[in-house]
Amino acid sequence: MTLTDLRDNWQDVPAFHQSIHEHFTSLVNTDESLKMHRDWCDQNFHGLGERSFGWVWKQICADLPPHPTMCEIGVLRGQIISLWKLLRPDATVIGITPLDSSGNVWESDYKADIAKIHDEFRLVQPIILHGYSQDTEIVKQMSGTLLNVLYIDGSH
Repeated sequence: MTLTDLRDNWQDVPAFHQSIHEHFTSLVNTDESLKMHRDWCDQNFHGLGERSFGWVWKQICADLPPHPTMCEIGVLRGQIISLWKLLRPDATVIGITPLDSSGNVWESDYKADIAKIHDEFRLVQPIILHGYSQDTEIVKQMSGTLLNVLYIDGSH
């Protein structure tokens, strides 16, 4: 099921939402690379969100042009940005993050965590901009950057 199929058949009822979640979860579990990535993230508490989201990202990444530029605001430990690099090795991936426990998240060495997951899956390290998206220096660094994907993660 593609995102277009999903859009064309959309029903805004709980049973349909649950069927999508279950179907996409099963697709993640039958895709070797997605399953390995998500299992590792779950075992190492390297991110939040539903397993089914991996399939959604696979569909989004498949629809992007060659060499996309993708940015996540609010990188926690690198689950999403590493998934992007796994799905689209040709992508330029940018993460904007304070690299601390802002937002009441646990204490960790977030910079090392992001590097670790990329190393684990032999992925090119992302560009990490240290700070908040509204910081003057971050705004200046991102000025003129054309993005194919901008993902604003919750509470960031």
